Amino acid sequence: MDINQRRIDRIRQSMLNIGINSRELAKRTGLSESSISRILSGEIVPRQRNFMALATALRVDYVWLMGYDESNLIDIDKLTPANRARLRAYYQGLLDSQEDRS
Repeated sequence: MDINQRRIDRIRQSMLNIGINSRELAKRTGLSESSISRILSGEIVPRQRNFMALATALRVDYVWLMGYDESNLIDIDKLTPANRARLRAYYQGLLDSQEDRS
């Protein structure tokens, strides 16, 4: 299974888990119903900030929703709270710089 299909499956499963439809997901994320439909069909891949909105609306971990498994991740829980905050700020800076260029 490719990563985009894994993402779609995780979005769909998360919607089922909390009992919402695509119309409600659109309301919760601020995305249009058309965008949600296109994401679920695999026609488009959400931008990073939209994945964040989806993860928040679906009450799931952002990295998991992106299609990654925990076995492939760094265990950030081993970091001190201050270092976790620094890592998140650095990561957000990278995302912001990508979006500025696109």
